Amino acid sequence: MFSKQGSAAEIGFENKNLSLKKTKAGGVFQLLLILLGAVVLFFNRRDSSERVWARLPTLNDYQTRYPEKTDDANSIRCIHCNSDQTWEYGLESLMDHRRECVCLACGHRLWRKEQESLSIQ
Repeated sequence: MFSKQGSAAEIGFENKNLSLKKTKAGGVFQLLLILLGAVVLFFNRRDSSERVWARLPTLNDYQTRYPEKTDDANSIRCIHCNSDQTWEYGLESLMDHRRECVCLACGHRLWRKEQESLSIQ
């Protein structure tokens, strides 16, 4: 009925179809894993920045803990490098009420503060 060559060709063709189906399903599965990983990383990063911010001392705590670094209300020095150059920014955006202050010389985070909403003029 069928020669050995014909049946081998049919079997090979069927195997190719099966492997193609496995590849499509595997590709979809891999794509779903990548998307899930991206979502987890996005939310994990967001939560971690809030956790780091919450662990920083407030400005009053910083001044109380390191009185030698506080000359007056306008000049507060870094505890790591003794620099008085600091930079304050919002945690997630320019207008964010959660602010943190960083030393410009060494890059260490120094303190945090919550600010009332910035007025738009």
